Amino acid sequence: MSRMYHTVIVPAMGLLPIIVSLIRLKYWNEQARILFLYLGLSFTFNIIAKLTAGSNNLPYLHLYTVLEFTIVCLFLKSFSKDRRHRLLFNVLIACFFALSLWYAFIKESLFVFNKIPRFLDSLIISVICLYYLMKDLGSTVSNLSRFQFLTLAGLLFYYSTSSALFGLSDMLIKVPKSVADLFWNIHASLNLLMYIFFAIAFYSLKNRENGR
Repeated sequence: MSRMYHTVIVPAMGLLPIIVSLIRLKYWNEQARILFLYLGLSFTFNIIAKLTAGSNNLPYLHLYTVLEFTIVCLFLKSFSKDRRHRLLFNVLIACFFALSLWYAFIKESLFVFNKIPRFLDSLIISVICLYYLMKDLGSTVSNLSRFQFLTLAGLLFYYSTSSALFGLSDMLIKVPKSVADLFWNIHASLNLLMYIFFAIAFYSLKNRENGR
């Protein structure tokens, strides 16, 4: 049951924000479109993972990691109009792409778990989300819409635990299966929480101009 929870039930719940987003389609703004693309990518690769279970499907994970990081960075880039910040996101995307190629074809292999890219992917996204949230919470006037705040919070909850898990992945192999399952179930629960936050965020969209 534990394995079904984090490999079937939670990934299937990715449909929840997708359905809500389609219901609120007429209120989409740029950020809503990018987030929908992220959800579609995640759901598609979850299906691929299920269809290729039993074989070495890690090449798909390498591809997913690059696409995931790129889309999330584009989403986070849309929060800032500062030219330097936007340039920084472009540099991050290019550097991460180069790192992923180096890891997959030089340091390791396409058929080996991409621990370093996965860890850095999650860590970078977590830090940027935390920066935006702390900046907003530290301001006397909120600059984030409800949609923006909820999506940033959802991303932070999920990717902060992801960075910890990927950083400790070697250690988790050595612990008892029950302990490892506990960690992955906590991770899956925060993934579910992210989907719920996204669904509420899409539902909160009211106009195309500011997403409030």
